[in-house]
Amino acid sequence: MKVFLPKHLLDGTDGTAISTNAFNGQPIGAGPYRLINVDQSRALLRANDKYHFGAPRLAEIELLFFSDVTTAAAAVLSGQAQGIMLDPASSADDYEALAAVDGLQSYELHRTAFTVLYLNTGEAPLNDAAVRQAIAEAVDIDEIIDSLPGGRAVRADSPIVVGTWAHNPDIDPFRRDPGSARDRLDDAGWTLPDNASVRSRNGVELRMTLLTDQDPVRGIVGEAVAQQLSEIGMSVTLAREESTDLIGNFLIPRQYQAAVFGWDPGPDPDPYPAWHSSQARDSGRNLAAYANEQADRLMEDARRTRDLDERQRLYFAFQDIFREDVPSLLLYHPVDTYFVTEQIQDLNPGVLFHNSSRFRNVHEWVFEETIGIGEP
Repeated sequence: MKVFLPKHLLDGTDGTAISTNAFNGQPIGAGPYRLINVDQSRALLRANDKYHFGAPRLAEIELLFFSDVTTAAAAVLSGQAQGIMLDPASSADDYEALAAVDGLQSYELHRTAFTVLYLNTGEAPLNDAAVRQAIAEAVDIDEIIDSLPGGRAVRADSPIVVGTWAHNPDIDPFRRDPGSARDRLDDAGWTLPDNASVRSRNGVELRMTLLTDQDPVRGIVGEAVAQQLSEIGMSVTLAREESTDLIGNFLIPRQYQAAVFGWDPGPDPDPYPAWHSSQARDSGRNLAAYANEQADRLMEDARRTRDLDERQRLYFAFQDIFREDVPSLLLYHPVDTYFVTEQIQDLNPGVLFHNSSRFRNVHEWVFEETIGIGEP
């Protein structure tokens, strides 16, 4: 990624000194607001009248910095601040206190990152498409979301982020159907012997190890997946690893069967880095070792075209193939909640590509002084 900096201010500055350069306290940019001053407790921003989308409607915005979420939430409740964003890890007490206040509007904003049940298509028994499809029908994603702290998540039914231009709204996501999952396994020869709890085929039992890291939320997800798969006759052993070991020793070398982990495609919907077959070796990030020639061609063609409509069509087709192959099961996007006083009007934050995405249309915001927190 290229970063352009003003030569007249930084010419001759060594790259290692950039972080301590005075420029950081008075940066120059072309955004809707200019930084007037900043310290450890606040940053004052003033409207840029030459902004290319037009002069912002709010003359100034002040950002307040707090040592913890609870203190920041108290500032909103007291009227000292007009907004705060809570991520899923924020305490339920802070969330509920803000949600109960009249005059605060909440915006549920999901991130581009998602939690994935990776299925290594190069390892038995997950090299069998019927097993992967049965898993997709056995896992109750809605129940998993409900079990998360605060339940603040939205289903991820595709490798293309929900709510973005490339997401196919006609994708029919798998829904929990244990009966259909059992039928799939029966048809594929994975039968349940009398008085047994684990299916087998040709003398091999349907067992796998499910890896995840030490993150407590992923632990909850892993336990739920293991329990739900046991209900269709699949034995799953959950194993926890340190993140660095999980990535370096298991995921990247693809020495695993299944894993609960995360992926963030970023602002561009291009699925190539995570799902193209060329990325299923060495340090590539196709952790599921997914290989489908038709899917590869669609991803390649989408990278070549400059026609946005054509690129969308190609991505829609890719998502259809992905849904049928189930190289992995996309679970959910975490949801942040942006609490903003109703005094602030015309917000349209959209998908959270990064934290600052909540200010996507900040130049259009309006402040109405007639409404206050707690007022009818």
